[in-house]
Amino acid sequence: MKILVVNEAVHFDSVGDEVEYVSGVGWHHRELYSMEPISFHDYDAFVLDLETLPNLPAATLECSEFLSQAVDGGAFLLCFIKDFDFKMLPGSFESRSNEGREVVITGDASWRDFLSSFARSFYYRTVITKGRYEPLMTTKAGATVGCITPGNGILLLPQCSRKEEFCQQLFDRIVPQLIPERAGPRLPVEIKPPEWVSELTYDVVKAKNEDLASLRARIRELEATAVALQTERDILAEYEGLLWLRGKRELEPLVRKALTYLGVPVSEEPPVDAIFRSGDTVLYAEIEGSDNAIAVDKGRQLLGYISQAPNPASVLGAVIGNPFRLFHPDKRPPDSKWSLFSPELTKISERFGWSLITTYQIYQLVGRKMAGEPKEAERRMRELLNLPME
Repeated sequence: MKILVVNEAVHFDSVGDEVEYVSGVGWHHRELYSMEPISFHDYDAFVLDLETLPNLPAATLECSEFLSQAVDGGAFLLCFIKDFDFKMLPGSFESRSNEGREVVITGDASWRDFLSSFARSFYYRTVITKGRYEPLMTTKAGATVGCITPGNGILLLPQCSRKEEFCQQLFDRIVPQLIPERAGPRLPVEIKPPEWVSELTYDVVKAKNEDLASLRARIRELEATAVALQTERDILAEYEGLLWLRGKRELEPLVRKALTYLGVPVSEEPPVDAIFRSGDTVLYAEIEGSDNAIAVDKGRQLLGYISQAPNPASVLGAVIGNPFRLFHPDKRPPDSKWSLFSPELTKISERFGWSLITTYQIYQLVGRKMAGEPKEAERRMRELLNLPME
């Protein structure tokens, strides 16, 4: 039987090569996100632990696709589950968080006898709430924490403190006995060549092995670089939310982050959305995203907050808005008869000398700073807010 262990889901004391032979079973070890294609035809079974898999969209897609094809082709899948996105797995499973150590073994007698010997070794972090399966293990309240799917293709189990021992017994005895159609061919125990054979390996083979080792090391470096770039890209792309978000939890933190990035460090001081303090300069800013024009309500709020400041006459004001947020910025407002900020708000801002700024303007300045114009971007941001130049 040829088994693929993905991302070190299990490992044995005898680990030393990419392939191990334990009780005649061949255990092959591979990294899921290794940039090397995995041929599902090459293996009779797969072992996964969702705790060791990378939480990356590309890995999720790759894992789901090759496992679906493998199980459909007759392979057997063992997966240890946790509080993780089940999109990694073939089938439509859903779950919810629930932790515990005491499990009740159910199912037919054959599975029950085997699983009972490991019952004290299981501990669950999630329960399965939806999917096509036969329960094999539940909580005391009856919630499923372990199951097998119709056709005996997928075995889902909670985490196990004796995984290696469990896997050896499962694939050595239980799978061949209970589901022989999923067992696949067994490999001879003495399939590894004698150690002295390596002394006679062709020089050209040694050279290829060195090239492969070098290439795999380079692939690992590129993987690390790709992950770092993706993380950096995601952080920078977050600013796109300035174009369409709204709300206290979504838009406001992002505006504060952008202003700070542009050299105007602000903080939330409830009930004020953002406050900037530098020497004698104090700025209060209210932030609003809307499907329509920014209404006068924000101006009234800002006026009330400033009036309660220790020295209201010295406090600068700004309303930062994301009006008509669902339209392209070039098409805001969608009708030439409308304005981005309501006429009432505009009058209040003119009366008190406040700034009216759109989040699109801030987004553009963030882009200028990223593009290599930090001083000009920061200068323009202070100018928009009527702040003194440093």
